[in-house]
Amino acid sequence: MATNEKAPEGTFSSAPFISHDGLDEAGIRAEVKVVLGYGEIVSVTDSTGGKTKKIEFQVRNTTYNPSGWSRDKKIQDKIEKARETGELIHFRLETRRKEGQDRATPIADIGGLATAKDSIVKSLAAVKLDDDENWTISADAVTRFDEDPSRGGLHSANDMTPEQLGKSAKPQTPWTGPASGREPAPYVGRLSDGNVNPGTVAILAPLGFFNYLLEYERDEGVQIDKDRRKEIAHTLLMIANKLQADIYSKKLGAELTNGNDLTAGSHTRARALIFETIRSFAPITDELLESDELYKAWQKKIYVTAYAMWDWAIDEVDGYLA
Repeated sequence: MATNEKAPEGTFSSAPFISHDGLDEAGIRAEVKVVLGYGEIVSVTDSTGGKTKKIEFQVRNTTYNPSGWSRDKKIQDKIEKARETGELIHFRLETRRKEGQDRATPIADIGGLATAKDSIVKSLAAVKLDDDENWTISADAVTRFDEDPSRGGLHSANDMTPEQLGKSAKPQTPWTGPASGREPAPYVGRLSDGNVNPGTVAILAPLGFFNYLLEYERDEGVQIDKDRRKEIAHTLLMIANKLQADIYSKKLGAELTNGNDLTAGSHTRARALIFETIRSFAPITDELLESDELYKAWQKKIYVTAYAMWDWAIDEVDGYLA
């Protein structure tokens, strides 16, 4: 799949899945195509009447920009806030049929028609900023979050009573491939058999550092051995993990309940700060690669510098946020 390298790291648009709207008089729940994502707002276009806005997002894993229409003031306010602060935003898009279309027809058949623009509407159903506890759901949304397909993840026996565990189903056969022959969405960390999803956005963390080192070598003329490159990428990942955890514990006095989350916006910020710190304050040199003492000092400088920049930025925006 082609990618958009201009989009921020960690952004994505999921593979579409099918959900359903509510029952009509005939007892039919019509199909609705849903896409989830996390992206940068690149444009907001007013409709002819001015009340409805088309919001376009830029994401890393596709060359096209996902978009949806919204006439809900709550959604528009969130979009405006994200644009003003430059924040990335979680989005939920619904592609549903317009009034008058056969509700029993699969949405794929309607969306494939030559007259699709007259038959379907793509709506921005919900949005959420990283700091929001809950999604802001549009009055025009027609699907339910709790009916979305399972996103996988860990299921701890510690969260269940012995009685609940006693009602468990029989063991399932090992996972042999994605459901329906499709790869799980990028926000799914693990497959149903416990293996890492090859397409998870979490992989962008170590790969981002590895690729950054390759680019640095090309630009700066530094030669790094293949195994040493992996070692340095791992070191930078550990620094990013520490930054993510410490910005919460030291700055905010709170612990991350889920430990290090490589898919979270805060980890993306930590990685960006490390990239800039190396570029501007802690260059990689041949001397550094040959000295354990210099390498340890370099790691400390990256952490201290990146943390200081993040700490300053949080204080700077504190007075602007509601």
